[in-house]
Amino acid sequence: MNRCPHTCFSTQFHTGKGLLRARLRALLAGPKRRGTAPLALALVLTLTAGSLAACVPASQPPELDLEAHLIRYPGEEDWTELPPLLPAPSAWAEQDLAGRDELDHLTGDLLGADPGLQAGFVDAENGWLTFSSTASLGPISDTCVYRTHDGGRTWEETACLTGGSDALPSLWFSVRCAAFLDNDRAVLCTGLFLDAPVFYTTDGGYTWQTAQLPDPDLAAETLSVEGDRLVMTARRCGDGGGSTLTLVSEDGGAVWTKDSPSHQKEA
Repeated sequence: MNRCPHTCFSTQFHTGKGLLRARLRALLAGPKRRGTAPLALALVLTLTAGSLAACVPASQPPELDLEAHLIRYPGEEDWTELPPLLPAPSAWAEQDLAGRDELDHLTGDLLGADPGLQAGFVDAENGWLTFSSTASLGPISDTCVYRTHDGGRTWEETACLTGGSDALPSLWFSVRCAAFLDNDRAVLCTGLFLDAPVFYTTDGGYTWQTAQLPDPDLAAETLSVEGDRLVMTARRCGDGGGSTLTLVSEDGGAVWTKDSPSHQKEA
């Protein structure tokens, strides 16, 4: 009769359930006496440390080098070219102008040919980018708006601001300065020519409206966020002789007023 080899783990099942239960309890309890708790604690600490290390890069937004058209993601040493990540504006598919209709993404020459490139991240995942492009001879430019929601790895066009409509007067010059407030709100200011419109959005860049300025003959020079308000330095043209003044907006860029002396003293 063949017999199985007898070891210290062998259990005589035919002797009764009580002995079986005792043997099983001994087997299960044994490892605990031999250091299961420290091993489990070490495993938890290792997994926690790994999770924290993985979360650190994701909590930081990418770096942008707009002059070189580069982006560097958190935790990476190498920079990535930005133009290939930006699809060509959808409107260009119908424009037979210098080969626009043949492009599937932007190039460094397109981004570098115009000073209207503006970009920024409002958190680790959500960012904005705008660039202006001359559509024809003269200073008339269109401005395209792109968004990313995965830390700058992919971008999509949300809008293209073009002139010729009642809602959006002509963008005579490129975007000169911009402010990206959060994932929904942003402000774009064009350069000096005629009434130099200021645009704002409250829906993530899909639709844009023109802001109310105290003087139509103003063009933005700088734009910054100071607490709960936006502060713009603007240049006056026409009879003003090129003088500058400070404007403020407390509603995300929709309405602008001349800065009061009290605000200027506080600043």
